[in-house]
Amino acid sequence: GFGLNFAKSEIEFRQHTPVSLAGPQGTLKGDDTAWGWNVGVMLQPTEHTRIGLAYRSKIDHKAEGFLDQTGMAAGGHKHESAKADVTVPEYITLSAMHEINPQWTVSGIVRWTNWSRLKSIDVVSQSGGGLSLENNWGDSWYYGVGADYRHNDQWTFRGGLAYETTPVKSAEYRNPLIPDSDRGWVSLGASWKVNKQSQLDFSYSHLFAMGDSKTTYKGLNGEFSVVADLIGVQYQYQF
Repeated sequence: GFGLNFAKSEIEFRQHTPVSLAGPQGTLKGDDTAWGWNVGVMLQPTEHTRIGLAYRSKIDHKAEGFLDQTGMAAGGHKHESAKADVTVPEYITLSAMHEINPQWTVSGIVRWTNWSRLKSIDVVSQSGGGLSLENNWGDSWYYGVGADYRHNDQWTFRGGLAYETTPVKSAEYRNPLIPDSDRGWVSLGASWKVNKQSQLDFSYSHLFAMGDSKTTYKGLNGEFSVVADLIGVQYQYQF
């Protein structure tokens, strides 16, 4: 299989210094559109086993907009055009599924994401100045296992567990904008076959931090609590 991906980004990046300290304050607003691609292959070594390998390309965003700065050494306010290059990284996914019997199917997935591309986000203004957010990220890995239970011709229920490593490799680079950490996933879902052509899918995932969630970023000393709940609904129609 092969596909094209169209992505639209809207960026608002702010960098401020506490009022008690002398330093510049800056805000960037910009947007961009970009294209990427993906390719994949599926193998079926046995009647009940399938293996998939997929690659999704990086997408280079070149956001353009305006930068507002105050609190500069010379004083005053500056409003000028600016740009920032942000690359959404490529990733590779290896997955497999095996049908144990007509009711039960088990599956697994491993995904590598090249977050090492995002060492920093640099904003360059028309006059040559700008702002910078240092990430120093590394690559991340995702491991997941799951099972599907086919209750009848209309209903299928599923559940899974996953573990994902963070691209933030130390407390030194865990900044308040993206307070990421290793995380666990617990997921549940169901599919309802409405009729021969239509199907509704429901999903729920609970994410929670695992491992280090402390920060010492630029003099900060603290710890983040990372929890998220994701709910999804999908409709499929086959012609």
